[in-house]
Amino acid sequence: KGLPPSAHAISGAVGGAFATWLFYPLELLRVEMQKTPPPSSQEDDENIKHDNEPPETNLECFIRLYKKQALYRGASAMVTTMLISSYITFFALESIRRSMATLKQGGQQSNRQQHTRQIHQLQNHIKFLNYILPKSKMGSSLLASTITGVINVFLTTPLWNGTRRIMESDPQPSKPILLPCINDEKQVNISVLSIKPEPNLWEMMYQIANDEGILQLMHGTVSSLLLVSNPAIQ
Repeated sequence: KGLPPSAHAISGAVGGAFATWLFYPLELLRVEMQKTPPPSSQEDDENIKHDNEPPETNLECFIRLYKKQALYRGASAMVTTMLISSYITFFALESIRRSMATLKQGGQQSNRQQHTRQIHQLQNHIKFLNYILPKSKMGSSLLASTITGVINVFLTTPLWNGTRRIMESDPQPSKPILLPCINDEKQVNISVLSIKPEPNLWEMMYQIANDEGILQLMHGTVSSLLLVSNPAIQ
């Protein structure tokens, strides 16, 4: 109980980041399985292909990612986002709980002190806070969790959007590199394709804001606010 909110935040953030890194291949597998295939072109009937093969299973998707060495594609972005999100959640939750407890205790102590006009005014404020704050421990915990969830959504939605883009992106080849090669005593140039390095979280967020507008970073905020009820109830 004597630990400051920052201690709870650091322990929760480190634990959440470690768990995220440990089970990240399963999270990436879930994202891959949720991908919808691009629609086929309707311009030429001859190019339309009817694929009767069964959909890819979880094991097949896992093996495909393993062969492409992509099981941890976007892991750094996910761990960074989870680290920041967990820190904000635990710090805000512990701070709000302590503030609410302090307000309630202050109201009880101030009821015995009615000597000055300043104390009387303070009592009115505290009575109002005690009126709007839930009386039960469960209600106070639910209110604190809800406020924490709302704060977390507004502060971390851009991070989650950037992380999602990185996880859903496939490695793209960069421009071909011409390398000299000697063949039959003649020097010719061969073309070699290199894979573009994976963008980090901050580069992806900047790219989204630059290409699609800064408001696109907050895409999905309303849905996330509705989902605040899930951790609050937990």
